[in-house]
Amino acid sequence: MKLIVGLGNPGFKYRNTKHNMGFWVIDRIAKEKKIALTRRKFNAQWGESRYGQNKKFIIAKPLTFMNLSGQAVRKLIDYFKLRYEDILVIIDDIDLDVGTIRIKPNGTAGGHNGLASVLECVGSRDLARLRIGIKNGERAADLSGFVLTPFRKKEDFNLIKKTVHEASCAALCWLEKGIIFTMNNFNKKKEDC
Repeated sequence: MKLIVGLGNPGFKYRNTKHNMGFWVIDRIAKEKKIALTRRKFNAQWGESRYGQNKKFIIAKPLTFMNLSGQAVRKLIDYFKLRYEDILVIIDDIDLDVGTIRIKPNGTAGGHNGLASVLECVGSRDLARLRIGIKNGERAADLSGFVLTPFRKKEDFNLIKKTVHEASCAALCWLEKGIIFTMNNFNKKKEDC
């Protein structure tokens, strides 16, 4: 069994903010794979489906707010007895340009509080992560203000929609083909996945 978890903040107020890129990708996967995100347990909204030769996977959105995301992820790991290499965490990244995604097998939180919470609660840095760029120019002085606002420029929003599609393709590729294949095929700009 594998878990794809997208980080974000629950509620209408945060729905369209840059910080909810992880939620956007989970919603896209749910739509593409016709997965109902109707289960609410473990401080998360989640659903499950199958891939490959009838292997099970879960997609989830923590409902704990970003900075406490690790609590939900830990509960999902414990309940489903998941191995760290079977988990992909999807986050926004202020250091990557809009339209860019990067996937890697492990590492630090890189200043992302939601990912820091996950790594702390899990007790390991060995979780794959898919980062989605939200930087659109110079770095904002007020980072929390920046990530908690929607994209303002129409071109940014159109590019983000395309990037969410690419990120969902990358997450599903990780599911089927693993981290190395996915890194080799998605850690570069591509026109289409």
